[in-house]
Amino acid sequence: KKDISVKIKLTELSPGEYDLPASITLPDYIKPVYSNPKRFKIKIY
Repeated sequence: KKDISVKIKLTELSPGEYDLPASITLPDYIKPVYSNPKRFKIKIY
């Protein structure tokens, strides 16, 4: 098995606290066996 790296790119968000829904977009050739995304709580300075 190989690890999958995930990069999160946030643009155009002002400093503050956010509660963002987790969503994963996969290419057509990858199908998830199991998916249970959660929410991301982040603080932007």
